[in-house]
Amino acid sequence: MRRSTKLGLVGLGAVLAAAVVLPLSCGGPKDPWEGLPGPPRVVATFPPLACFAQNVGGNHIGVLTLCTATGPHEYDPTTEDKQKLQKADLFLVNGLGLEDKFAKDMADTSGNPKLRGNDASGVVNLGDRLLQAKLVDKAEMHDEHEEGKKEDHDHDHGHHHEHGAYDPHVWLGIPQAKVMVEAIRDELKKADPAHASEYDRRAAEYLAKLDKLHKEGKADLKDIKNRKIVTSHESLHYFAKSFDIEVTDVIELQPGIDPDQATLADLVKNCKEEGVRVIATEPQYRQKGTAQTLENELKRKGVTDVEIIDLDPMETLSPPDDKLDAGWYERRMRHNIEELKKALR
Repeated sequence: MRRSTKLGLVGLGAVLAAAVVLPLSCGGPKDPWEGLPGPPRVVATFPPLACFAQNVGGNHIGVLTLCTATGPHEYDPTTEDKQKLQKADLFLVNGLGLEDKFAKDMADTSGNPKLRGNDASGVVNLGDRLLQAKLVDKAEMHDEHEEGKKEDHDHDHGHHHEHGAYDPHVWLGIPQAKVMVEAIRDELKKADPAHASEYDRRAAEYLAKLDKLHKEGKADLKDIKNRKIVTSHESLHYFAKSFDIEVTDVIELQPGIDPDQATLADLVKNCKEEGVRVIATEPQYRQKGTAQTLENELKRKGVTDVEIIDLDPMETLSPPDDKLDAGWYERRMRHNIEELKKALR
């Protein structure tokens, strides 16, 4: 009897030990690449770059995106996000200073010697592929906004030159987006020479789609007489240039920083003098209050047909449930074009 009891206790102990060990052996962090194709495996900092990669890579590549709910201006990498780089082959960043706060550090600490890019840390900096002629100089951009204001105000308008010397929001310009697509094609061909011809073919097909988007967008807006808008912050200059729209001023020179009273007065004065009646805000940032204040002041000054519209800078998924597939960039661009077409006259 004692012997059977002892054996029973030993058996129970083995069961309990297995119950403890089993979750520890099977409950590690989930592989973020599980179920995705590749290699090549591509990590993109934010949605437009991921969309471009999907179009060029097709079913040959796996793609993960870092900034889906928080844009690159505020993004802070999570442990899960850092794990995405451990098995990646390419790390696509916009560059031009946009991701300086996190991209290089993530690549340096990934422990992944396979990462290949155009700088020492293994980052593929797409902005480096853009010639200076395709970039918007921030100093010139600010000079345009300030023209005619200095006679009335001698104060500093808060022009803190965030990032580098050039406006980094290049993905919103069709000519610039095409260069980025070509750069992604070239990097995929280096990483996966066996499928080079397919990357060439898919890139050519997508470049043709972007040309069509550009042509159709310009046609949709061709009859607009007043092509002037004010934007929430300095993100839409490349988009505006693509479709012959003029950004006359911005509400926030840095996202989340409201203008002071003197700057707001300048905005009202400038809008009234320039005949601006469309204020473009961004769904990712909460500057509706300042935009509505500007709208109210303009109406008080006799500009009765002011409209506030949302133009998506595509730094995150917006709306959040929008599917990040191969057609995402075209859908969001067409949304922006349609918003302008309805508001401008």
